[in-house]
Amino acid sequence: MPIPAVEPPADAGALPEPLYGDPYQDGQAALRGLIMDTRAGSVVRLMRLNWYGIRSVREEDEERSGMHGVWTGTDLLPELQVPMSLRISARSHAGAHYLLSRITEAFRPAAEPVPLLYRQGGTTYLRWGKPRLLEPDTATMGVGVSVIEAGFVSTDPAYYSHRAVRNTATLPAPGGGIAPPLTPPLALPEQPGGGIILALNRGTWPSPPLLQLTGPWRTPGVTTPSWRLSWDLDLAAGQVLTVDVAAGAAYLGSPDAARPPAAGSSVVADCLLPSGTTRLRMTGTATDPTRLPQLAASWRHAYL
Repeated sequence: MPIPAVEPPADAGALPEPLYGDPYQDGQAALRGLIMDTRAGSVVRLMRLNWYGIRSVREEDEERSGMHGVWTGTDLLPELQVPMSLRISARSHAGAHYLLSRITEAFRPAAEPVPLLYRQGGTTYLRWGKPRLLEPDTATMGVGVSVIEAGFVSTDPAYYSHRAVRNTATLPAPGGGIAPPLTPPLALPEQPGGGIILALNRGTWPSPPLLQLTGPWRTPGVTTPSWRLSWDLDLAAGQVLTVDVAAGAAYLGSPDAARPPAAGSSVVADCLLPSGTTRLRMTGTATDPTRLPQLAASWRHAYL
């Protein structure tokens, strides 16, 4: 005879819903929007987060430089393990499974680095990296509780302010101060530019900026006291040359359209903003008095 279907026992109460958003109180962390809180009684409680702990490359960890017995000194590991321990508190077995599924979604593998946010001292910081697999303790899942060992592999030894700073500057108009409207024929001499951005990195570690050079701009470039970049290009009006120092790349429009800088320029990946104020100066030529070349610089305060 057929076995009659048996309804599973009903779960007591609604499933617990974790918080989502950016950290808003000290001691909170967030990954892909899932908030983990250090306060007792939190649905997803952050029991441990090793936010600090920069490691040095030790002689016993790495081969000596060039295999000739010379050690080059202390270098930072390109990746940093950030261990985390979470505790979920639900009213039932079903609630614990639901919370675990939400945490698993937040810690799913990532092909590209994602930000891990952490708020302390009234400021939210971030690390770029990739989530690790979860290791939940299922022994107490039946009563709605579990301690989960999680992790995050920071792909950058530094951490940054959550909010980026953005400043802009323009090249002076050609024509020695002549303003439109202009009546043709009128010859406008080309005039080398000198737009300035003072980029303040309030942190303690060099920060990679994102630069956007917008035409019309002939032989666009940017210089600082420690590095210089220029391109043998004639940017049309509205055309944007993006310089992503963190990625070590420069491109027109999309990352597929790479445009390396001209000979004599610095390596893009080395064009960092050290702690303190850096003077970014636009170089090149403005040729249209009605649309001025623009430099936009974005960066985050960097810490180690």
